[in-house]
Amino acid sequence: MERYIAPTKFIQYQLWQDCSNGCKFCSEKCPTKVDKVWSLSYILGCLEKEEVKDYEEVGIIGGEIFDYQLDDVVVEELFYKLLRKICCMHFKKIYIATNLIYDMDKHLVKCLKFLRDMGVADKVLICTSYDTKWRFDGFKCKRPKKWLFRKNMERLYKEFPDFRTHIEIILTGDFIDKVLDGDFDIAYFSNYYHSRVDFIEPASGMHYEDKKDLQKVCPNFFPTRQQFINFLMQEGVQKKTIDLRCLISYQIRASRIYHLDLGQYVCYEDRRQPGFRVQCLDPTRKYELGMIDTDESMEDICVQLCEMLPDE
Repeated sequence: MERYIAPTKFIQYQLWQDCSNGCKFCSEKCPTKVDKVWSLSYILGCLEKEEVKDYEEVGIIGGEIFDYQLDDVVVEELFYKLLRKICCMHFKKIYIATNLIYDMDKHLVKCLKFLRDMGVADKVLICTSYDTKWRFDGFKCKRPKKWLFRKNMERLYKEFPDFRTHIEIILTGDFIDKVLDGDFDIAYFSNYYHSRVDFIEPASGMHYEDKKDLQKVCPNFFPTRQQFINFLMQEGVQKKTIDLRCLISYQIRASRIYHLDLGQYVCYEDRRQPGFRVQCLDPTRKYELGMIDTDESMEDICVQLCEMLPDE
């Protein structure tokens, strides 16, 4: 079985790291604050570069974008200037990342209507994420976070059916255990939310020192190698609820990304290259990925398994 090779190139811009959700595992927990007018102006400048012509797809991410981040009138105006520019450019697909744990009426509904009026709804993919343990702790708007996520996803499907949605799940040990024990059904989850589901490696990020540091705060966040292999065999080989060709593949991620680290922009020019790893500006942060008991890459294990399986 051959691994997936992306036919298009994708460039992604981080607007800011500002987010109030407070996920314990967040790779950007306690970030350096940046001026949103400055960051939006910087990205508008990036869109003028010749390099942009080489990319067919574009993405914007936070932090979060649509909770309170656009409350400031000047920031909101500049954000829509950026969005209008993206809509009028050559991009065939536009990715917009959001956690959907807030009141949609505040900013997201207005944005989706704007995109619809710009005639690009069919190009837009709303990218969100889900977690089985640490993402939905606590309350927001006097409602449990998981309730907000579910209601917002249901509302998107009902009121904005011309927009597609995509859900990303971190392959934590807790998630894998729930799948293996039958407490989480990937196919049912995907069908219920009418969304494609993809998976990413757990990472210690730019806040925690390394994997062990994060694992102390979130026990069973990083799975063991055996947990991961059991997951691949059950869901990839036996049930076929996951696509082993692109699981944990950087081919489905942004090729080039502008992201914030310690309040300044860093550009990774080829994020899809084999063995790519984030290098934190803070030398005490290792940004480790994968499994708790080995430094072997999850992607390498997937590649090895695909090489053992016949083409279908």
